[in-house]
Amino acid sequence: MGADHDFAVSVENYIKTIWNLEQRSAQPVTNRELSEVLQVTRPSVSQMVQKLEALHLVKREVGARGYRLSAKGQRKALKLLRAHRLVEMFLKKTLGLDGVFLHQEAERLEHAVSERLIDEIDRYLGHPKNDFAGAPIPCAVKHAGAPESFSDQRDAQSRLSGAGPGRYRVVRIHDDSSKLLELLDSAGVGVGMNFEVLSSTRKSVKLSFGGETLNLSLRDAASIEVGPYKL
Repeated sequence: MGADHDFAVSVENYIKTIWNLEQRSAQPVTNRELSEVLQVTRPSVSQMVQKLEALHLVKREVGARGYRLSAKGQRKALKLLRAHRLVEMFLKKTLGLDGVFLHQEAERLEHAVSERLIDEIDRYLGHPKNDFAGAPIPCAVKHAGAPESFSDQRDAQSRLSGAGPGRYRVVRIHDDSSKLLELLDSAGVGVGMNFEVLSSTRKSVKLSFGGETLNLSLRDAASIEVGPYKL
C-alpha cells in the first residue's frame, strides 16, 4: 500500500462524505461542512476539493459558495455505498459481526473489494433491496452516463432532529458518522429500540433510553430516523 492507494482512499472518503451531506440538504456542500465532518483543516479541504475538481468528480455551483458531485462523482459514491452496505450485510450474516466493529471493517473493505466480488456477495445474499438497518442498496452502475435514480435522503418528518418531546422508536441509524455510531454503540442504542425525547433546542436533543439520558447535537440527531413508539 503506497501513496497512490492512500490518495485513492482519501478521494473516496471525500466523495462519500459529500454524498452524505448532499442527502441531508438541498444546499451545495461547503468547505466548512467537510472540515467539520472529516475533522480536517479548511486549507486541507480546499486543496482536496481542487483535486476533485481536476478529476471531474465535483462541480462548483454557479453563484453559490459550494459544490456538488458531478455525474462521475455520483457514480463513484453509489459504488462505495453499494460495496459498504453489501459487505456489511455479508460480514453480519456469515460472521455475526455487529456494532461499530462491523461498520469500521466495512469502511476499510469498501475501498479494496472488486466490483466482481461485490456482485458475487450480492448474489449470495439474494440481491437485497435494503440492508439490515433499512438503508437502500444501490444497483450496480455499469455505464458511464448519468447515474441511476437513487436517493438516500432522510424524510424531514422522520428525523430525530425534528422530533418534539414524546416517545418514539429508532427506525434507522445512518452510517455517515463513525463517532455517532461509537456513541450509540457504547450507550447500547440500536435500531428497533424505544426511547423518549425529553427536550430539544436549536443545538441539541436530550433523550432517555431505558432510564439513561443521552444528549445529541442536531447534526447527529439528523442521522437518526424515528417512528411511532412500539409496545
